[in-house]
Amino acid sequence: MRTLLFFLLLGGLPFASFAQIDDLLKNKDISYVATFETEHDFRLGSRKFKSNLQLLKAPLPTDGCINFISDNWLAHWLVAGISEGKFKAYKDVELLEQYDPKLLNARIHTIDTVITFDPATYKETMQVIRNDMSGNDIKSFKTSQAIYYDKKSNSFQTRLLAIAPMVDMTDNNGNVTGSVPLAWLAMDGKMQNGFSAQSPDVAWAVLLLDQTNVLEPSKLKVVKDEEKKTFSALLFQEAKSTKHVVESSAKYGCGEKLSPKDIDHMISSIDTVITFDPATYTETLQVIKNDFNPTDLKKVILAQEWYYDSRRNRVVNRLKTLAPLMDMHDVDGNFLYSKKMFYLHFFSQI
Repeated sequence: MRTLLFFLLLGGLPFASFAQIDDLLKNKDISYVATFETEHDFRLGSRKFKSNLQLLKAPLPTDGCINFISDNWLAHWLVAGISEGKFKAYKDVELLEQYDPKLLNARIHTIDTVITFDPATYKETMQVIRNDMSGNDIKSFKTSQAIYYDKKSNSFQTRLLAIAPMVDMTDNNGNVTGSVPLAWLAMDGKMQNGFSAQSPDVAWAVLLLDQTNVLEPSKLKVVKDEEKKTFSALLFQEAKSTKHVVESSAKYGCGEKLSPKDIDHMISSIDTVITFDPATYTETLQVIKNDFNPTDLKKVILAQEWYYDSRRNRVVNRLKTLAPLMDMHDVDGNFLYSKKMFYLHFFSQI
């Protein structure tokens, strides 16, 4: 009955997305699978997002000249690939309605008719102008990903399912009013064993530690949960298991190594707070107990390596680190800010 129910539930999933994670759903070592969406900016000089971005590998120019598009190389590559029909492009994140290649190309290459007037000859001239979208018009990307838990390695991993270049929307006056996906491009994000920035098939690679666009556990779409454990429960289970490197959030890759006791202290700690009453000019010493419930985890920062696999003409990623955020409140319970608790590393040797 349980097996039958499982496959009935799968029947309600979007077909294309299901096919991309079919191996994860069938793998007995994978106990948890969920999907999520997020937005990224891979431009090295961008200030739109407060992101830490490290270029690991960039395509070398073939003519010996400086490659000025390396700052936004991924966007240039995707726009060129769409124009040449190298990707399966869809209108929706579920990858259900595929774009007609002619309609999609019309969004990239528009033709305008402009009439000019010569005051000297009183003649009107009609000109046909072609406007081609380039990678420079792409400022960010939306992604659809799967995150899953492998019981065999006691670790989480991510898989890119689709990526969408974002284009600006403008009003009649040319003012930008927002952004929309140009198209959702299907990506078979299966990671090969031993794949890294040093692999010969990798032409472009970055390490991204996104500070603003994070995974939100409450928005995860869970499609497999054999052990009936939430994402948050699994995260803190591994943080206190001593099977992975856990470091303080002071500086990524150079922080202090933390023990399970350190993690417990973060979750439940006692602080001393001194308050001052301006009316009576007296100071009061208060003992505040901070109890953080992992089930209340709202946001988790992802550190991922992103690669362009030139052999398969696909973008793939690997999860390196999870950094849960803890909300901080004042003595009256008012929200102040969120701070990183720790870095939980996977596939790293720091």
